[in-house]
Amino acid sequence: MERAACEPLGPSPDRQVSTAYWRYLAHRKLGEHEAAQSLVDQIPRDLEMIENHTYYQSVLFFQGFRTEESLLPEVDSIIRFAIAMVHHFEGQTDLAEQMWHDIVADSAQGFWPAEAELVLAVR
Repeated sequence: MERAACEPLGPSPDRQVSTAYWRYLAHRKLGEHEAAQSLVDQIPRDLEMIENHTYYQSVLFFQGFRTEESLLPEVDSIIRFAIAMVHHFEGQTDLAEQMWHDIVADSAQGFWPAEAELVLAVR
């Protein structure tokens, strides 16, 4: 993801928010909370998006500018996964696991990040 952010398309707002989303989650999983927050804090609140709107709303959630309640009308797998991961990081594992199950069940093709988290939760 770090390399993807530097590629020719890297500076586009759509690429910025999607790579910030996944990099944030990776740093949080590694316990690098300050690095994670620093990544998303670099994303401006007034970006013009072409297609990655749900990644952008998730990043705004990570920044603290959106709440879980305010995102519910826009919820999709990307946003629900972001919310579930924050619950997980905050120690609300039962709620996170239920959300991961719901994400997988609600998508005809599944959602591999939620499936991976469920496998890790069983260990």
